[in-house]
Amino acid sequence: MTRLWGLGALLAAVLLVLLGRVLPLPPLVTGEEGVRLELVKTRLDAVTARYEFQTAALAYERFLGTHDVPNVPNELREKAADLDAGGDRTTLNGEVRTRVQLILDLGHSLLARSIAGDKFFAELRTYDDQLMGWSRTLGPRSEQLRRDTWPILEWLKRYPAPVGTNDEVRWVPSSSDSPLLPLITGATPAAPPLSTTMALLDQMAPAMEAPDVSSDTIRKFAQIADDVWVAGAYIPTVDQFHDGYFSALRRYDAQALEVAATPDDPLPAGQRVPAWLGAGAVAALLLAALLLMFLPPTFWSRVPWFRPRRAALESHSPAGGAAR
Repeated sequence: MTRLWGLGALLAAVLLVLLGRVLPLPPLVTGEEGVRLELVKTRLDAVTARYEFQTAALAYERFLGTHDVPNVPNELREKAADLDAGGDRTTLNGEVRTRVQLILDLGHSLLARSIAGDKFFAELRTYDDQLMGWSRTLGPRSEQLRRDTWPILEWLKRYPAPVGTNDEVRWVPSSSDSPLLPLITGATPAAPPLSTTMALLDQMAPAMEAPDVSSDTIRKFAQIADDVWVAGAYIPTVDQFHDGYFSALRRYDAQALEVAATPDDPLPAGQRVPAWLGAGAVAALLLAALLLMFLPPTFWSRVPWFRPRRAALESHSPAGGAAR
């Protein structure tokens, strides 16, 4: 029976070493399969977010192409000054209402673009992280992709800090719960979230239509509307980098798939002997552990090296002390 246990332990040790050293582990065991499935979903989410962003961006550009949009907040301040100077209230009220409606329409169109852009960029960052994680499961083959990450890094540098190094532009989040915010922790936005600004303007809109609207109310509305113009300067500027970043990720994705389809290169002749010696050492350690686990104590009492140690252990055990 003892010989059968020893033979079984030896066979188990050899099989374990062969499993890790010779037989390729299935992707489900290594975790590669889970990462790959998650990447497929993320890739689809990024493509969907890109379509939604392009639709919102096109609508915003169409709005700009069909409306004359000067610095409307400054024009409102001029109307407030004219009202204080005794200008015709009826005429000025009509001009104020026209400009207020233009600000609201512009702001909501920009907000739709900003929400879609924030979502698209957040999906791109997730796509980027999962691509890099999946490529690391390729083992030594991932070294072939090192240079292919450079275009991705070059696009990231174009973004404001902390994502990139461009100090000529700044972030303006779409809302207080924008998926962009966790990505720009530590950055100071150029303006409050655009949804907050638009909520304030929407709240003031009824007062701006009142026949007796005061010049102070007009100026307050214009001051809040300044943030729409700040957002209009920065949001489209930052959003224009998204498509380039997306294209760089898609190119890297295709290159990684090509590398994944290529089998690992065989070890050089000089590394084969150390590799197999290491495998043999692992097999010996596994064999010793399995023998210690499964062989009965009567077997070890026959081994001279274990006899004095077994006696010492028994002498220090409670049962051994009681026997004395």
